[in-house]
Amino acid sequence: MKRVREDTTPKIEEIAADIHAPKLAAKPEKQLPSRAGKKNLVVPIDPPLHKTLKQQALHLDLTLERYVTSALEELARKNAIK
Repeated sequence: MKRVREDTTPKIEEIAADIHAPKLAAKPEKQLPSRAGKKNLVVPIDPPLHKTLKQQALHLDLTLERYVTSALEELARKNAIK
């Protein structure tokens, strides 16, 4: 006698429950103390500009992050709304 296979296809209710189930929050990455309270700014730039900025930062013995931050601070001061 043939054995009948049990249906293992998920029912629509099970699928809906999975879709609407609350997702577990990802663990926040440990933040460096120097970055506490800071916001990230992500801007797409062309590769030649990226290379130029890296070279300029290296020439000034700065990290690219510090160099760009300084430039943005100077730009904000220059264009401050009065």
